[in-house]
Amino acid sequence: MKTRARDTGGRRGERPVAGEEGFMLDPERNAAWADVYQQSFAIQYEYPVYFTRDLFDPTNPCLRRALCRLESDKRHRVALFVDEGVTLAWPDLLPRIARHACRHPGMMEIAGALAELN
Repeated sequence: MKTRARDTGGRRGERPVAGEEGFMLDPERNAAWADVYQQSFAIQYEYPVYFTRDLFDPTNPCLRRALCRLESDKRHRVALFVDEGVTLAWPDLLPRIARHACRHPGMMEIAGALAELN
């Protein structure tokens, strides 16, 4: 580490030089000496969006494709949250989801209980 002499109240000390380890941590460093390093990063995130009707019909392959697209041999745990308004509009939805899971036990397991959210 490059250093330069500084006055420390009668003692001779060393202080780091810009760009060297410890420079930013020097308690006597003048704030006007601020260095700016422009940095950036990006995260690319891709995911499929599926459009279908009657998702929980046992003959509809859409859910199987969505769950198994990356790990086809895995049993996937699925957490479902259904709004109360949805269950009022489709009162047979929760039983259909449960039947679908029972018909495809190797593909999906429902994590927790099926219940509507108020």
